[in-house]
Amino acid sequence: MITNKKIITLTYKLYPESKGYSVKCLDWQCVHTQGETILECKKNAKEATELMLPDLKNGTLHKLDYPKIKPHNKASASNTFTLTFDLRKNYQIIPL
Repeated sequence: MITNKKIITLTYKLYPESKGYSVKCLDWQCVHTQGETILECKKNAKEATELMLPDLKNGTLHKLDYPKIKPHNKASASNTFTLTFDLRKNYQIIPL
């Protein structure tokens, strides 16, 4: 189970909108956000994920809200990005 992991890498997908982008985590359905630029989307995705990590670590999520990390097709990576989190270090992101 993911709560036993110390480091997790999640994949996010960007969706173009009329103004900016929306972002959805492909591994964790309850993590989504938006932003005007790609950089802002990445920062917002990091923040949205970090807000969920305490509940993940404490095991207080509903059973359907746990992340389901799976391999993704890297060939279509032009609109995807990954973020890595170290659960041992107060959820600090690991630089890619």
